[in-house]
Amino acid sequence: MSPRATDMRPDDNAGGQPGARDTNRGCRTCLIGLALGSAAVTIVHPFDLRLFETMRRIETALPSDLRREWSAWQQYGQGVAVVFTALLIWSLAPAKRRRLLDLGLSVALAQLVSSVFKMLIGRPRPRPDLMDPDTFPGPFGLYPLKIDGQWRLLHGWEVWNGAGADMWSMPSSHSLFAAMLSAFLGVLFPRGLWLFVLAALVVGTGRVVFGAHWPTDVIAGWAIGAAIGTVVTRRGCGVRVVDWVWIRFIDRTAQPIWPRLKGGPS
Repeated sequence: MSPRATDMRPDDNAGGQPGARDTNRGCRTCLIGLALGSAAVTIVHPFDLRLFETMRRIETALPSDLRREWSAWQQYGQGVAVVFTALLIWSLAPAKRRRLLDLGLSVALAQLVSSVFKMLIGRPRPRPDLMDPDTFPGPFGLYPLKIDGQWRLLHGWEVWNGAGADMWSMPSSHSLFAAMLSAFLGVLFPRGLWLFVLAALVVGTGRVVFGAHWPTDVIAGWAIGAAIGTVVTRRGCGVRVVDWVWIRFIDRTAQPIWPRLKGGPS
């Protein structure tokens, strides 16, 4: 995909492309969101167990069809949903095709940040024999996990027959990826922002209702995912990386695409 300016079509700068002022505002919004998310985690944490037990009762009260629908929506933001979203944008919004580079970078960063945080925090997931929302062993602390009927002390980064994932509770990766995808779509299609936010809320609340995470895991995931998706998309980080690689290693005479996409000089 060459970043020559001559490759641009007249409609490539239409709707949903942020200018410099929008970019700076998006970064400020992200910092505020992360601060609010951190405050929310601190405030909600003492009530994690009580909230978890209350929300778990919702699952048993759900009709079977609604339970299956809600469970299926937990994959919003995951692999197939991201690919399907990319195909929709490629097919229905040609002017925004290059912004899929931002989506790709957002996915990569979300995976990296989620994995690193999970192993650094090492928080145990809610399980019948691990109902312990107050313990955060960190990367070097040991925690008892039952494997093949026997208790073993493991680090959060250890994987023993998959049991190590029982200490990868914070942040909720499903919530993080859902918020990341919603933020990406909200920047490109601002009129649908309320709908994208609703989708992320459905995923996050479902992680608690179906017993996979503590409420604060979800809040942390929302805050981190929204920050990644918003900053990368508003600043066009994926597009700019390809601009740099193309000009640096392939065609030194090419002009970067990002200034045209964002509607002004870089």
